[in-house]
Amino acid sequence: MKKSLFICILLVGLTVASSAEASLLVFQNKVITVEKGQTFAVPVTIDPSGEKNYTVRFTLGFPPDILEVTSFTPAPNWLVVPQPGYDLVDNKSGQFIKTAGFPKGFSVPESFGTVTFSAKQAGEAVITVGPRSFVLNAQNRSTLESRPQVRVVATVGLPPKASSITPLPNLPQGEQNLFDINLIPQIQTSGAGLASKVAPGEFLPLSVKLLNFGSRNRVDVTVTYKITDTEGKTIYSAEETVAVETTATFVKTIQIPFETLPGRYVAKSSIVYPGQVAPATTEFPFTVERKILGLFQSDFYRYGGITLLISILMILLGRALIKRHRGARFTVFDYSDIPHDQRTFYEILSDTIMEMRERVGDQALAIAADIDDLKVDRETGRVLDITGPPAKIIAILVSEYEKSLGKKVSFSFRKG
Repeated sequence: MKKSLFICILLVGLTVASSAEASLLVFQNKVITVEKGQTFAVPVTIDPSGEKNYTVRFTLGFPPDILEVTSFTPAPNWLVVPQPGYDLVDNKSGQFIKTAGFPKGFSVPESFGTVTFSAKQAGEAVITVGPRSFVLNAQNRSTLESRPQVRVVATVGLPPKASSITPLPNLPQGEQNLFDINLIPQIQTSGAGLASKVAPGEFLPLSVKLLNFGSRNRVDVTVTYKITDTEGKTIYSAEETVAVETTATFVKTIQIPFETLPGRYVAKSSIVYPGQVAPATTEFPFTVERKILGLFQSDFYRYGGITLLISILMILLGRALIKRHRGARFTVFDYSDIPHDQRTFYEILSDTIMEMRERVGDQALAIAADIDDLKVDRETGRVLDITGPPAKIIAILVSEYEKSLGKKVSFSFRKG
C-alpha cells in the first residue's frame, strides 16, 4: 500500500521567554572589514544564560550582490539536521539556515559553528540573524531574546580599521507565531532522484502534522493545497483551517482529476496564521501517468519489452541448442575421398545408420558396429571401412534394425 504522499511539518508559536530565561546569539565581531575577493569567518556562540537548551535553528540574511556563503563548519557535539527548510545555503536570495541539536543540552555558552563568507563586490553589507531563528529549551519553548547584526565593509584596496565603524544594535526577536512547512514525497517513485508518479483519478494521501513549540494557546492555522501544471495553471485547489494547541495530526487526501493529462505537475502547500512574519510555502514535482493492467504506462512498456526480449532470446537459444544437437547426431558425412565405384555403398550405409539413430538413438551405432565386415565410428556413426559384399552388409543392417523396432522399416537416401 502507498505511504502518505508527503509530510507537512509546521513549527508553531515560537515566543520570546522572559529575560530570566533569555538566550543570546553572540558574534565574535560585529564589525568586519575586508578587501574585495577575500573570505572572512563569522563564528557564532549560543549563550543560554544558565538555562539548559537543546535545539538551535540559526538563520542569516545577507545581500547576495556583495556577499556569498562559501562554507559552514559546525562545532563539535552538535547533530546537524539535514532536512529541507532546516538546512539551506542560497546565495541567489541571500539566505542561510542551519539547524542542530545538542543531545545532552547545554546551560553554558557553546560554540555553534563558523560561517565563511566571500566578498564578491566592494560595498557595505549587513548580515542579520533572521526572525525564523530559535533556541529551544526542554519545554520546546524558544528562549532567544534578540537578533544581532554584523556590519561588513568590503573595499578595493586597504580597508579601514574596524574600530572606526559603528556596530549595529541587536534587533528584537518579538513575540510572534512562526511556521515552517515541508513536503516530502512518499508515493511510488521511478528511481533515485526521480519524481513521484500517480495516475489520473488516484488519491494522493497527505499526512499533515502541526507542532506548537511556543505558547500553549490555541492558534488557528489556514493550510492551502494546490496542484499546478508546468505553466502554472491550477488543476486543484483547497484550503482548511486547523486549530492547534499542542499538536495536531491529520490526513488530507487529494484526488487527481480523471481528465488530467499525463505530464509533470507541482504540488504546493502554504500556510497563513495570525501575526505572520515570513511566508511559509513549499512544493515538489511529481508526474501524472496513465496505468495499463495496474502498472504505470512506462513500467508496463519497460517490463513488457524486457519480457518479450527474454522470450525471443530463450526461443533463439532453444532452437540453436536443438539445431546443434540434431546437427551433432545426424550429420550427413562427405565420402568424396572414397573411390566412385564404392562411394554409393558408403553413403547408403551412412544414411541408413543416421536415420536409424534418429529413431532409436545411439543404439543404432552399437548395432552397426557389431555387423561383420563393417567398421563404423562408435561416436559419430561415420562409415570407416567396408570389407565384405556391400549389398549383403546393407541387408544385414536393415534386418537388425527391423528386429530392434519389431516392424518393417524404410529409409530415404541422399540424392546422387
